[in-house]
Amino acid sequence: MESLGELERLVATVVRVVKTVRTGKGDGTSCSRIDTDNLGDFHRRLRPGSMLQKERDSSLRLGYRGNFAQQLAAREPKAVELFAAMEEVKEEAAKFMKVRAVWQFFEAEADGEQLHVFAPGQSSPAHTWKLKRQKIEDRLCLSDYILPGQSGKRDHVALFVVSAGEGVRERSEAAKNAGYYFRSHGLQSLAIETAEACAEWLHRRIREDWGFPDPPEMTMAQRFTSRYRGKRYSFGYPACPDLEDQAGRGSY
Repeated sequence: MESLGELERLVATVVRVVKTVRTGKGDGTSCSRIDTDNLGDFHRRLRPGSMLQKERDSSLRLGYRGNFAQQLAAREPKAVELFAAMEEVKEEAAKFMKVRAVWQFFEAEADGEQLHVFAPGQSSPAHTWKLKRQKIEDRLCLSDYILPGQSGKRDHVALFVVSAGEGVRERSEAAKNAGYYFRSHGLQSLAIETAEACAEWLHRRIREDWGFPDPPEMTMAQRFTSRYRGKRYSFGYPACPDLEDQAGRGSY
């Protein structure tokens, strides 16, 4: 199980970087946002399979061992107890947790291991990332997937930010200080998985906006293993490990 301190760090706003596969689509002119009034409204907008996966992930974060979905269906007492306890947390969270998201398409150029993003038609980058290259295997870098500036034409990327909303950390701390440790941990776990579910849903929408929607027969299991066209990356993970790179998001 991850420590509470790590969960507090992870529950902060998640920054996602989405890359098309060299199509050059997306005009970079619009910035869109989602702002829900309550958690239940957002959950209803997700496909059921996504939330089943997120409930399973949440159970793992809470220390449950074994296949939670199967054992819940079999009415295993510990699974039933955890489910009931998390339902109480979800009822509380639905009163204040608000899913928020904002996304935009940008023009982009690669320069070695640097990735430049531009406002439409601008010559100076709105922001530049210095990315890391693999030290083993194929020695790839994310910038390798972007057309270089010398090519004479620009590539495009989509950037998005998702959040489960304000107040999660404060309410979690209040519960912990009052001795309600499960509620404290459960609120943060639910916030993390809600933000992850939002990212999954929004990435699917961006693929549709970009002109290559998922095939109708694609399953949620296939989405969770990235069988769709395109990729999304998060700061703090191996492809772009420096969390400090999130600080630049205000410039674009």
